[in-house]
Formats: sequence, structure tokens, C-alpha cells
Amino acid sequence: MASSSKLKWGILGLGKIAHKFASDLSLSDSHLLQSVASRDIVKAEQFKDQYTAISCYGSYEELLSDPSVDIVYIATPHNSHCELSIAAMDSGKAVLTEKPIAVNVSQAKAMIQKSREQNLFLMEAMWTRFNPIIIDIFDKINSGLIGEVKEINANFCFDFQGSKESRLLNPNLAGGALLDIGIYPIFLVQSLLGLTDDYKVKYQMTDTGVDAYNIIELNYKNARATLESSIIYQKPVVAEIIGESGKIVINAQWHATDGYTLYLDGKETIIKDTDRKQWGYLYEAEACLRYLQEGKIEADLWSHEDSLKLLQFMDDIRLKMGLKYPFE
Repeated sequence: MASSSKLKWGILGLGKIAHKFASDLSLSDSHLLQSVASRDIVKAEQFKDQYTAISCYGSYEELLSDPSVDIVYIATPHNSHCELSIAAMDSGKAVLTEKPIAVNVSQAKAMIQKSREQNLFLMEAMWTRFNPIIIDIFDKINSGLIGEVKEINANFCFDFQGSKESRLLNPNLAGGALLDIGIYPIFLVQSLLGLTDDYKVKYQMTDTGVDAYNIIELNYKNARATLESSIIYQKPVVAEIIGESGKIVINAQWHATDGYTLYLDGKETIIKDTDRKQWGYLYEAEACLRYLQEGKIEADLWSHEDSLKLLQFMDDIRLKMGLKYPFE
């Protein structure tokens, strides 16, 4: 794409998260919602009208054949991320695919290989990593402000009341708490402590055959972490990072946070993004624009290797839980 032009987006899959992404794109003059696609053309037309997209299609293949689209945002269920990402890159499109980047490491490696072969940008939509508040927190911790990190406690728990046919409960769509929301607490620990083989996992399965909740306890030489995700009970979605000399508590919903509290030297300091006018997805879209302008095929802040490490960890957890999806 020319550095002076708008980044022209196509969106595959028009569910709840696609609505938020499209809403955020409209806040920037650097981005254009070029095209949207759903297997339901009426849904695509309604989405197009709501967000003033240039065009819409009743199939994903038609959008991928549209030469005006620079980059595709894949917001479909997990089980289709790999296939659609590879198809998009085969069509010459850069790709931002929702997390998890794929269902398993084998799929992710195939996607990354395609990215390298085609010299095309591919990024997992780990939008939390691009949130300025999270960047600020990581910078403060990496600078040693609260000393060596000793403990992390993070959760993402809610009580899902939807249908058993929902993607969250459907093993054919790679459902369950771990891949959908457990990925966020794992991301936090991976970013600050790295991941370790020394861990235990407690879990419960649903009657549809996916994980209802999981509690992961990780042990390090000088630290520990407790991560929790659930789709059958609710808790405040907060994260706590405890260091030798201070503590940071990230506001709920911490994965989409607009602030945190720093406890240091007996003082409590509240940091908040008071100017925020978006859901938080524009931050990753802006990052995609920047990386494309720089000619990169992966992100500095969330690389292909970062995605592989996280997915390998989730593969290992699923092995312990005995959770293998029918299509694997």
C-alpha cells in the first residue's frame, strides 16, 4: 500500500467483535472500511450500511477476490482462522486474525510459513498488547519500578447464559473458556514472566465437551502466578501484579482497561486514560498500518514467535484436560 493512502480493510465474519472493530475504525481518517462479508448477505448489507463500508459480499471468497482490500480482519470462530488466513494471503492480502491465531500450533506454523513465503503481514489480534495503558504498565515493570515481579493473579470469568449451540460451547467451533478468554491471563504472564512447564491446572468440562473453567497455577524459581478463566461463573475481571517493592492493579475489565492503580512507597496513584473514546481495537489497527508502512510481515510488540509460544502452552493445557476438538 502507498504510505499516503488509507489502509483499506475487509472484515470476514460480522459478529459482536466485528461491530466493535468497525466502530473503532470509523474514528480514524487513516483507515477505510472497504468491504465486509458474511455467509448471510442480508447481514452483510446491514453491517455495510451501519458502518458505511464501500461494499459487501455474501461469501468470504468474494471479498478475498476484491483487489481494493489491503488487509483482512478475520473475526470468525476459532476453527476457521487458519483456513481463512491462508486463503487471504493466497489472495495477496495482509491478515489480522482474531485470537487465538489458530486452534493449535500446527495450524499456526502453517499460517506463519505462508506469511513468510508470500512476504505478507500476519498478526494475531492480541489487541490488549497495543493498549497504551498496558504498554505503560509493561514499561514501568520493565524499568524496575515495582522491583522483580513475584506474583501475578489474573482472571477472565463470566457466566454465559447462551444456547448450547453457541460457539462458546461448541467443540466443532473450538469452544471453551481456555481458547476464548483464558488466552488473556496467559498472555499477561507470558509477557512479564515467560511461560514455564512447572504448572498445575484444575478444570471442569461442560456436557458439550469443552472446558467450562480452568485455573492454572504456575511456579517459577522466584515467582508464582494464578490464572483463571470461566464461562460458568462470574468474577471481577481484574489483574494484580506484585513486585518486590510495589504493586499494580489493572482496572476491570483488565484486558480492555482504561487505567490502573500503582501502590508504591506507601502511596496509591491512580492512572487513567481520560481521553479514550474507543473500544480499544483501533490501537491494533494503527499498529497494523504502521507495520505495513514499514514493510514488516510481523509485529514487534506481538510477534509470530509470541503467538506460537502462547498457543503451544494452550495445546499443552488442553492435552492435560483431554480436550481435543473433533476436527483435529
